[in-house]
Amino acid sequence: MKRARYQCPHGYVWKANDTGDGGACVEDHEMSLHDYFTRCSIPQGMCPDETTDPCLANNGGCNANADCLTVNGAVSCTCRAGYSGDGYTCTDVNECAVANGGCSASASCKNSVGSYQCSCLAGYTGDGFTCSDVDECLVANGGCDANARCSNTAGSRDCACKSGFTGDGFTCSDVDECLVKNGGCDVNAVCQNTNGGRTCTCLPGFSGNGITCTDVDECLVANGGCDANARCSNTAGSRDCAYVDECLVANGGCHANADCKNAVGGRTCTCHPGYTGDGLQCTDINECLVANGGCDANARCSNTAGSRDCAYVDECLVANGGCDANARCSNTAGSRDCACKSGFTGDGLVCTGKYP
Repeated sequence: MKRARYQCPHGYVWKANDTGDGGACVEDHEMSLHDYFTRCSIPQGMCPDETTDPCLANNGGCNANADCLTVNGAVSCTCRAGYSGDGYTCTDVNECAVANGGCSASASCKNSVGSYQCSCLAGYTGDGFTCSDVDECLVANGGCDANARCSNTAGSRDCACKSGFTGDGFTCSDVDECLVKNGGCDVNAVCQNTNGGRTCTCLPGFSGNGITCTDVDECLVANGGCDANARCSNTAGSRDCAYVDECLVANGGCHANADCKNAVGGRTCTCHPGYTGDGLQCTDINECLVANGGCDANARCSNTAGSRDCAYVDECLVANGGCDANARCSNTAGSRDCACKSGFTGDGLVCTGKYP
């Protein structure tokens, strides 16, 4: 049979039947609106006649956004995908108005003529139908300051300055903790500001972690560095070294009749002149017992507390020196002389009148 070339209408292609001796033009779903007529070599009469197919002229009266199909010689108009209407009038369908057009909940739906577009929102990645959260913190700390913590959130991230810093998270400045209450350090500690924190160090003479500092008793070790003959007295954060004058209190424990003399590491006690003993106990010396106490041989030695008195004795002062009442007593060195008065005779110890 002689074959002739015919044209199927726009949007249709030839499909042979199972026996291969016939067929029909069927809708081509893969053709675009701007494709030209597809020519096919089919038996004459199988393709619609160009002059008799109403769809070939002005799309059969269908809307420009509709497909025209001849069914049993009659025109059928069907709005294409993305449009709605009766085929003669086709209006763009806003797919975004229903269920976000099928886009992801994390995407924006943008309507276009006959179609729509899905785009993932900022902070998400994907094809618009499926969108996954972007962890901004994985790159450059999410744009946060180097001294801030980046926390990923749905579609975004939060920036918060770390402890010891202040700011909005994008710019963080160091806080000088030492300016308030010594930074929480002990009153006997030095607060040193550091980047993002502070250190506490106990002052010399104190021990601890800086938050709590306790006074060190330096005197417990090597007498606090004082001389071996000095007394170490602990003070807050330090110690005092002082030589002790034991004599200042209760005469240093010496006897009342002794002299206390301060010495390195102690004191000495020495009995006063006229006393004998070890200084802690002192007894009066009776100087008169030895060599008349140093008095003249013709003097009387009288012991006194811590000393003695030497006195020449005038025997005449007592009972006229033993002379007679009618005699004159004259004191002499170590003795006395008795001489009868005028008108009397005798040895002075006994005197009688010359004239009865």
